[in-house]
Parts: sequence; C-alpha cells; structure tokens
Amino acid sequence: MFVHMISGGVPRGRAIVIGGGAGDGDGGFVDPPVVTTTSTGDTTIKGQVKPGSFGKFVFPLATIQAGRQYTFRYTPDFSRLSQQGKLAMVGFGLKNSNDFHIVGLRGDGTTGLHKYKVYGTPPNGWNKDSGHTTSDGGAAAAGTQAGPNYIRLTTSVDGTTYLFETSSNGAAWNVEYSGSTPDPFTNVSGVTTFGIALWFNNADAGPFSIVIDQFVDALPVQYLSTQTDNTNTNIYTFSNLDVGTADANRKVFACVGVNNTGITVSSVIIGGVAAVKIIEANTSNRSGAIFVADVPTGATATVVVTASGTSNECLLSLYRTTIASLGLLDTASNVVGTGSVNTLTLADLAVRPGGVALVFAGTTGTAGTTEAYNGADPLVVDDERNSEGNRYSSCSVRTTENVDTNDFTFTTALNQAFWLSGVSYFPLTGSAYAPNLASTFSDGTDGSIYTFNAQGIGVANVNRQILICFGWASGSGRTVTSVTVDGNAATAVAFSGSGTGGCAIYRYAVAAGTTGNIVINMSGTCVRLGGGVYDTRPRGTLTAVDTGTDNTTTTSITGADVEVRNGGFLIVVGVQPATETMSAVYNGADTLVKDSQLSLEATTGVGLFSCLTTEYVKTNDAGFSAATSNVKRVCAASWL
Repeated sequence: MFVHMISGGVPRGRAIVIGGGAGDGDGGFVDPPVVTTTSTGDTTIKGQVKPGSFGKFVFPLATIQAGRQYTFRYTPDFSRLSQQGKLAMVGFGLKNSNDFHIVGLRGDGTTGLHKYKVYGTPPNGWNKDSGHTTSDGGAAAAGTQAGPNYIRLTTSVDGTTYLFETSSNGAAWNVEYSGSTPDPFTNVSGVTTFGIALWFNNADAGPFSIVIDQFVDALPVQYLSTQTDNTNTNIYTFSNLDVGTADANRKVFACVGVNNTGITVSSVIIGGVAAVKIIEANTSNRSGAIFVADVPTGATATVVVTASGTSNECLLSLYRTTIASLGLLDTASNVVGTGSVNTLTLADLAVRPGGVALVFAGTTGTAGTTEAYNGADPLVVDDERNSEGNRYSSCSVRTTENVDTNDFTFTTALNQAFWLSGVSYFPLTGSAYAPNLASTFSDGTDGSIYTFNAQGIGVANVNRQILICFGWASGSGRTVTSVTVDGNAATAVAFSGSGTGGCAIYRYAVAAGTTGNIVINMSGTCVRLGGGVYDTRPRGTLTAVDTGTDNTTTTSITGADVEVRNGGFLIVVGVQPATETMSAVYNGADTLVKDSQLSLEATTGVGLFSCLTTEYVKTNDAGFSAATSNVKRVCAASWL
C-alpha cells in the first residue's frame, strides 16, 4: 500500500529533520527547506543550498524496523543548482543524534548516477560538513539525474544489514548493495530518524526541489495465520481469513498438509482465485504442498482445499508478499516414508537478494522439532504445532544472499516419517532477454569427433550462458561423450536418441568473447551432425527449470509437461530423417518460433526453436511436426 508523507514544522539549519517530533539543522541552507504535501499525497521539498556547504537533509518516512522493505519514487529538480545535480545525492537516511548513514544515488560528476554511501559519527558526525566516510560503488544499474527514480531498502530480519536496490519503473529491480552494514549503527534499532535523505557537495549552490509521490512500507514476506480442521472429508473450507491490505502485487501462499493413505492435495482456491501448486512432498499416508495465487483485491479471503480422497485433517498456513515482479526461483522436496530417521534435509535450495524462501515440514508423531538453516539469513519458525498425531512446521526466510546450495535441516527427538517442501522467490531484475541464435554449424563427415572452430557465441555479457543444441544421424545408437567450448566442458541439459540418430542440449556459462571453438565428442561414429548456438541470459539459475524429451515414430512430437515460468525462456531442438519443413508445436500461451532449420546432406533435418515465456505452467508440451511419419527426436528445456 502506498503511504504518503505529511509535512511538519521546519526548524532552521543546513541539515534538518521534519516530522515525528523536533527537527535539527546545521546552517548549510540559505533558509530552512520547506516541505509541503498536496491533497493527493505528493510531497515536495524545496530549498536553497548555501555556497561552500556540504548540506545534509533527512525527511522522515517511517520508523525503521528489522525485516521490512521501504520503497519510494522521487523526481528531483536540480537544474538551478550550480552543478545541475551532477554531484547531488538522493537516498535513504538513517540518523540518531550526530550518528548518520545515507545510501542512495549520487551524480557522477557528468551525466550519470552512481550508487553511493556517506556516513559519520562524532567528531565527524551529522553536525559537521566534512570528514565523513564516503563509498562510491560505481555506476548504478538504474536511474537518471532527472528521474523519476525508484529506490528500495530492505532490512535484514536481525536488523544488522540491508539490501539497497534501484529500478527505472518500480517493477524490475536491480541489486546495488547486498548485506551492507548501516555504519556507524550496528543495528537499525539504534536509528531514531529514517527517511528520504539529500546530500549536497560544497561545489553546489542554488535552489532545488524534489517530489516524492510514492512511498511503501511493507514486509517482504508476511506470515498471516495457521488453521486446522480435523474433520474426515476431502473438502475443507476456511472462511474469511485475513490476507492483509489489498495490493496489485499481492501473492498469497498456502502451505497445506493432509493426512490419509495415498492422498494428495488436489487444489486450493484463495478468494475465488485458483492457486497453482508449486511443490508437493508426500509419504505413503501424509502430504505437504505449497500453492500460490495472485490475489490483488480484498482484505479477507475464503480458502477452499480439496484433497484427492478423504483426509483425517487439513492444516493451512498462509503467507503474503507484495514484492513487485516476483519470480519463482527454485523448488525442492524430500521424503522419508517410514519412521527410520530423526533428521531430514531439504538440500540445495537457491536463494537471491531481496527474495523469500518458504519451507513446510511434517512428521509423524508429536515429538519436538528443531529447525536449522545453513544460509546467512535467519530462519523464522512462523508456526509449529501438533495436530491429529502429527507435527507441522511453517518457516520463512527473507533472503539477502546469492547462493544456490542452501540447506534446511529438520530434526525430531524420535525416528519419524518425514516430508519437506520448499520454494524460493526473488525479484526479477531488468527485462527478459530473448534467446539469440548466434550461429549454426553442420558437418556431413562420418566420424565421432566434430569440431567447429570460431563459432559465434553472441554478445559478451557477465550473465551470458550459451546453449549448444544439435542433432545427428548414425547407423546405430550413439550417446554424447562430451561437449567442450575452448577446451572447457559444457554441461548436459537434455538428450534424446535411438539407433539411427538423436539430439541434445548442452550449456556453458561464458562472459567474455564473441566466438568459441566447439568440439562435440560422440560415443561412436555418426554420419552427420549439425545444430546451433544460442546466446541466453538466465535470470534465476544456470540450471534448466525443466526438460522434456521424446523419441518416437510420428508426424508430431513434443517433450511433454515442461514447466515454464513467467519471465523465462524455452529452447527446443528436433531431428528427423528427412528435410521437409519442420513446424513448431507448442500448447503454451506464447509463440514458439523456428529460428533455423538445417538440412544435413539432404537427408536429415535439424530444427531450432525458441521463445520467451510469460506464464507459470507445469504441463506445457513443446516440439515440432512434419508431414511424413518417421522417427523423430526432440529435446525441450526451459529456464528462468
């Protein structure tokens, strides 16, 4: 929800604080800056910097707390300053007496913006105009000197660090500082004034103004409640549950546990919206699933859970988040179906800065449970209870690190049957990069090693991953022994093959260069081989979200039930023993495009297809068709 500022009294001084009590200043402005708020809630700060002054200014927006997220949009007018904003800084200010910390965006001296920090403590504190500690982080990923600019600060759950992000549109966010300490404060609990901050260089002088028209104070993820119903049925209705303030970006997560032999959670409806099942883990007689739904309206919602058969109970834990452009990063589950262990680990759940992770756990019996997490951020046990002879734990983490291998471990006092379900989300940054077919290759020579030198691999980029997609024909079954790029091993993604040919996708992360030497080593002699190299930019992890393959005699072939995610992309390679036209086949909402079709020795066709994905669906089918029924092979793979 947007919260707009209310102006307060303005005491004199260069550095001033307005609202929430007394202000303070230090004489660096010609007159005290004036703050006004319109009937629509827009707040304008106007003032005039005194020549030769390092002016500092903080306007309170909220009481800063651990584990919260603060966002505002501002539009500056520094055109009448002597430096026209080339050295002016706008950011978040944290202050207590003469201790202060400002993090934000500052002019780079010409036309750009840098991420920047300035802080101080006596004898070089707030009441001084020099001697402060500064840190120039280099060019910011988003923002202009003229604005409007979006900036966001997320405090860690323990209050000792923060995450600072920027955006050009309030939807796609870029991490500028992660895990930063708010020096000289050891914890945000020591901050008494928090809000928008301005800092002016002593080379600047003249009038300025800045408009703040949006401010959001929110929890990155908020635990709402847990309900239980011990009725023996397959449909459970939980009426009028609190889901918090309505928001266009609100997602509601439902952690659902059911209990009986052979049943699973079939569906969840939240406020009339059908939720999507993200992950489910089930033993022979217990199941735990996590669902998500976009629920933008209403402060309460009725939740209807349907199980695949009669359950002895239903436990429901609800969470909400309003983080814009939130993307599903990773899922994980683990199960032990008998009471033979007292410890179970949910391994290698990827996390990203500014995101959230949810873990839902259940055990047979009611022995106490200990939850542990090996990541840098605190694990919060939001609810832990016994129900119908079972033990349930609903847990969350507000993530500030970039790690692909974090583990959650649950331990009970006695050996139990266990299930664990986990998901992680993160704010998508920038726009999705459409897969670019950088080059194609083919070789009609009989052999087992195929070398393609100086192959185009696209535009150099720190986030680039190339995908080597290829098909072959052979007299008998062949597998891929290895694929290398400039002598470095690529990683297998998907394979489909039989006695007369096959196709495969390999991946390799490479930041530098525009060409590479690619060597494909087969397990035995092939008669021809060809394919292409895609330049891609995964936004989540380098590992594919999902793959689908098939190998059959038909006119139309697909890799079935490929999970795709909003903001990601899909790659398909197919091969057939003919050169007739290969057409894309896809049942998703997006259009799968044929990027190239290669004719190998006028007898074998290799097709290369791709598209961006704008939906979250777990059952899409992707492949190709041709007029003649013959042995076709296909590999499909999706990424976020």
